[in-house]
Amino acid sequence: MHSLPKVVSDRMKRMLLVDTASAQAGEATEDSSVEFNQLKFVCKELYSETAGLEIRYNDLLIQQTFENKLPVAEQHQLLVNHIGESRFSWLSGTTITLENTLTLKVMSEDKRTSTRPFPCTVATAVQVAEFCRANPTIQIRLISPGFNVCPSAGEFCLRCFMVEGVRNELLLRDRHLGTDIPHVYYHSTMSEIQTWLGEVAVKDVRAPNFRVSPGNIIWNDDFQDFVESFVHTDPECTGVMAARWCEHIERWIREGI
Repeated sequence: MHSLPKVVSDRMKRMLLVDTASAQAGEATEDSSVEFNQLKFVCKELYSETAGLEIRYNDLLIQQTFENKLPVAEQHQLLVNHIGESRFSWLSGTTITLENTLTLKVMSEDKRTSTRPFPCTVATAVQVAEFCRANPTIQIRLISPGFNVCPSAGEFCLRCFMVEGVRNELLLRDRHLGTDIPHVYYHSTMSEIQTWLGEVAVKDVRAPNFRVSPGNIIWNDDFQDFVESFVHTDPECTGVMAARWCEHIERWIREGI
């Protein structure tokens, strides 16, 4: 393959190899239209110069941070508006990860609190689910930083994690897991979901390619031992139940819900 024209390669270097820690990079993200126009130019030049070679994203990460406080759903909508529906094929097969790092909160040991807040507003969930249903080849992965476990916080933290997993399974997948072991308080889950939904129908926040994932957890032998030791504390919990919960939690961590 012949080398790309210098004007194209230079523009690619300026856009794709920019120092992300520099002030210039921060300013560039404020005007996404500039960056997007550069991307369109690069793709157009590459397409014409390489007889149809296509460039597409494999994974996109959209974050809300202390530097960029625009909510992830609004950032996602800006991307959608810039691309336009006719060019969503560029994102075919892409996983878009939405991570709101500002929602990360330290859980207290207050035993009166058994569940965490939902990972996003119902309006955000509806907006993302609508996009997913309209674009089934694009995966949306919503990272919920509060959907987390700190083993040093003890069993209470794991119990909260399991309750939230049960709730998300019921909300997003209509899977009923909460009666497996008494540690998970299932009876209040439906009322919590209805309160969060308000007037919104549950089908409006569901899409097969819209998933919620835990934040900052790695499934390994130590974490599995921690889960097994917790579920075995219930005298009614059989080995089958413990294995089932390990399967649930490993799937949540690796694949999302």
